[in-house]
Amino acid sequence: MNTETRRERSPIQGFTLIELITVINIVGILAGLLYPTITGILNRAKRAESSNNLKQIANAYQQYRSDNNGRNVPIRIAKNPNSGQDAVFEATTVYHLAYELAWRGYLNEGAIYQISTDRHVELKGVKPQAVAERDSADSPWVLSQIFSQSAVSFDLVAGLSYNAPSSAPVAFTRGLDSQTRKWDSDEFVSPYGADGGHIAFLDGHVEWFSSTNGELTNPVTRRPTTNFLQSISQGARIFGDLDQSLLDGREGISSN
Repeated sequence: MNTETRRERSPIQGFTLIELITVINIVGILAGLLYPTITGILNRAKRAESSNNLKQIANAYQQYRSDNNGRNVPIRIAKNPNSGQDAVFEATTVYHLAYELAWRGYLNEGAIYQISTDRHVELKGVKPQAVAERDSADSPWVLSQIFSQSAVSFDLVAGLSYNAPSSAPVAFTRGLDSQTRKWDSDEFVSPYGADGGHIAFLDGHVEWFSSTNGELTNPVTRRPTTNFLQSISQGARIFGDLDQSLLDGREGISSN
């Protein structure tokens, strides 16, 4: 059989316009079906970062408590963050509280306090390496100026009572409103917008919440709370990002 005969029996096949349109439509339908799944996977990955960071913060709280005879992280810390000298220093910012955990060796990684996809973190553009730093092995630890200028994605709690229950929050995703009991819809305020946020507890576990209404426990009555501030000891205080936290400076309240 010669070459000419083979060409006559094997004509070149192509796609018609209708076939191409059909394929395009099928691809579009498949993309539409896969988009929610892909989006869900990406969202879970983002939340995993937040959960892991809060877990490390909660572990630092637990180590502090273990090394201090059951005393929780206090508002009055043992060193002046600016000089590193021994002093009774009253913390006034989240950076002071992070310093207390850092110089003691529990958590000195500044990046742990940020969620990489937090829009407020991205806008501010400061990526700290450490919370506390020193010039030499003989120098005192002082608060890093870079860290003190960075955005923080979490609010921290200090001053919990000695007998605070394991269900007491110690840290949580920024943007929680104590009155609405939900996270703010503005993604510059709340890293996940109105979807919710994570809360780390005194026993070290971390959970995701879309709302805290009735989900937390009053340490006095042991009943569900209607206000987030009722879930922490009276006199305990919340420390958060100076620009975007909705609860920075707020104190726990009792409810009978």
